[in-house]
Amino acid sequence: MNTCPYCRAETHEQSIFCGSCGCALEDHYGPTAILTWLDEADHQEMKYLIGEADRFVGRDSSNDIVLIDDQASVKHVKISFDSGTFRVADLGSSNGTFVNGEPFQGSRDLEDEDLLRIGTTIVRFEYHDDDH
Repeated sequence: MNTCPYCRAETHEQSIFCGSCGCALEDHYGPTAILTWLDEADHQEMKYLIGEADRFVGRDSSNDIVLIDDQASVKHVKISFDSGTFRVADLGSSNGTFVNGEPFQGSRDLEDEDLLRIGTTIVRFEYHDDDH
């Protein structure tokens, strides 16, 4: 957990906006995307930054983004940026991965506003092309 420098609220380590006051927590450069979902336990919208570095998502604490979801695999998906495109790869999950309600195998490109279902968790992918 981190602390928001503006309102002093606790924030998740991967959050880019404070869930309490909404301020940006870091400056980011280059292509970025945001995964957003409602954290049922906290009843709070969660936002996680996806940049050029690979991000792993699953229920194990070794992931960059940890889901509290019994239907998500230990290491469920990898989201990466390659040749100007964000991609999601299913890592052999037990329950599969869905984009906009459609299952897929292997990997596929992501587009702005795509909805990913990882286990029972649904996240919205938002592409941001900020050229700071």
